[in-house]
Amino acid sequence: MIDTITSEGTFYSELRAAGVKYTFTNVLGNTVNCYGVSDEVADHYELFVDNEQEGLLENPDKLGWEEVASFLEEQPDDWSEVFGSSQSLEA
Repeated sequence: MIDTITSEGTFYSELRAAGVKYTFTNVLGNTVNCYGVSDEVADHYELFVDNEQEGLLENPDKLGWEEVASFLEEQPDDWSEVFGSSQSLEA
């Protein structure tokens, strides 16, 4: 059985409750809401389509939302939410 990470957990709900940090529209025309522990940086960014994790962007240089969004806007993927985190991934 494959372990699927979803955005339905308490951790993601808490990040949502803290508010949207950044919003952008990608090349497919989808609006992407970004949530995170800081307005500026995170250790990694978790990429979701609907509520299923579809990717992970690791940032050893702790890129801020502006740089991350600028990169993701150009990607032909239908991300709907991005979570920035300084914690280890939720299992």
